[in-house]
Amino acid sequence: MSEEAKKDNQQEDVETPAKVMWTCEVPTVTKDTPWTVGHKHTLSCRGESTEQLKEPVKIIIEVPKKPEQEPGDKPEEKKPEDPNKDYALFILETKNIDDDSGDFVVTSYKPGKYKDIAFKLVGADKKEIAVNKMNWEVSSVLTQQNKNGFGPTAPLTLGMPWFYWLSIIAIVATVLSLIALKVFFFLKWQKQVKEMKSHATALGPVNQFYKDIRGLHSHYKTESDQPLSLVLMKEYWVALEEKFKLYLVRQFEVPAYALSNNKILSKVKKKWQKYWNPKLNGKLKRILAEFKKGNSANALNMNDISQMEKICQEFIEQIKKQTENRRVN
Repeated sequence: MSEEAKKDNQQEDVETPAKVMWTCEVPTVTKDTPWTVGHKHTLSCRGESTEQLKEPVKIIIEVPKKPEQEPGDKPEEKKPEDPNKDYALFILETKNIDDDSGDFVVTSYKPGKYKDIAFKLVGADKKEIAVNKMNWEVSSVLTQQNKNGFGPTAPLTLGMPWFYWLSIIAIVATVLSLIALKVFFFLKWQKQVKEMKSHATALGPVNQFYKDIRGLHSHYKTESDQPLSLVLMKEYWVALEEKFKLYLVRQFEVPAYALSNNKILSKVKKKWQKYWNPKLNGKLKRILAEFKKGNSANALNMNDISQMEKICQEFIEQIKKQTENRRVN
């Protein structure tokens, strides 16, 4: 071999030195502690001695070169390089490094099974150390349900505001109260009807009243027509009021004995609204007022009682006349 050829070979050896190879593993990954995205593990590397890499050290995953195309072959569409490929194995911290070993804190941001992956360690001074192909697996932090998404669910229902339920409760309570009141007054009215029927007689309301008046005259008649005592006149007055109100019960079917004067007027007018007139209303109002006044008076006389009997009879005769006219019509 000529001297010139030897020099060319020596120059070629200098320009393409042999690569330094290291072997790396992740001993902290076991069955009990699998590698999950974002978790930290230790990458331990050992190999041939070389010049120590300067920190910070990073990992560059090598992409295998495709064979050159023959002339006439259809050019393959060039796919863009994955910008995240280096995050499959990423150095977070260098624990220690020397000329034939290094320990690094690494993580992975891409889940998947990595098989026969070649990469290199590159120092800050751009010097590199090639690493034998390595296998590792990284699990996703997502569950299977998260990966597949969520199936259809029933429509969400919003809870009603408190005032909505309060309004419903108030309405229900009001309705129940009204029903209870209606039932109460109905039962009360049924009781009053039963009581009014107990006062019914074989005679009509007018004849029965006159019979009751004759009975009062007979009961309170004194010997030699002597005037009645104040006590007896008071009893006479109360008895006369009772007989008149019983007439109202029989004639108009209103419980006059259990009602106030205003209620008596209202119910009688309602019963006889077709034939009732202001004159009858004024007379009945006067009668009821006079009875009330006499009950609270300290003294009564026979003239008061006689006058009261006369007023009651006039009212009853007017009602009798109205009743007879109604029958004729």
